[in-house]
Amino acid sequence: MSDMKQILGLSMANETEKLEAGAVVFDCDGLLVDSEAVWLDLIQQWMDTQQPALTLSLDEFHGLTVVDTARLLYRFTGDHYQSAKVIEDEITQRYSDLLARGVPLMPGARELLNQLHGKVPIALASNGLRRDVLAMLEANGLTSFFNAVCTLEDVKEGKPQPEIYLLACQLLSVAPEQAVAFEDSPTGVRAAKAAGLTVVGVSSNPDVELPSDFRITSLAQVSL
Repeated sequence: MSDMKQILGLSMANETEKLEAGAVVFDCDGLLVDSEAVWLDLIQQWMDTQQPALTLSLDEFHGLTVVDTARLLYRFTGDHYQSAKVIEDEITQRYSDLLARGVPLMPGARELLNQLHGKVPIALASNGLRRDVLAMLEANGLTSFFNAVCTLEDVKEGKPQPEIYLLACQLLSVAPEQAVAFEDSPTGVRAAKAAGLTVVGVSSNPDVELPSDFRITSLAQVSL
């Protein structure tokens, strides 16, 4: 087990909450990089084109894997598609093409990774595909910060199941209860909580309900 520990400070209102972290595990989309907006815009465009009458809320797709997204869309497409796999392949390719244009970092992401690097083990736990996740990290110069990168292909079931967080902790040689997770979606928060990590929810949207242990609006509120 790793014996590296750091105290994280969360600036909340007029006080600072302190957390002990033996490791830190980050989500990727919408937390470190602003790709969640790209994903949700893609889904909206797909629905507008394929099923204009579809009234699904984009909130239902927040944090979902591409497999679960395709299954959900397939339920409402009638005879337009032969299978959910066809939809999965279509939106996967569209998403990769959009990400290839470049995705900016979220506020405070690089600064926090710089602070943590070399002081505590760091992992990434993403519901995204490995090629997309690695491409975004590489494009933004973040690859070297992580001791482990876990993606959808590394587990049998993605978030909200806890497997990806359990794998991340295993690769960092730390018990889940000693690790802190940062998540921006309800799906991700549920996964990290189920795995036993302390969870910090990060969202500037007050309408997004995150059943996390702590809640902040930006990674810029976190420091050592």
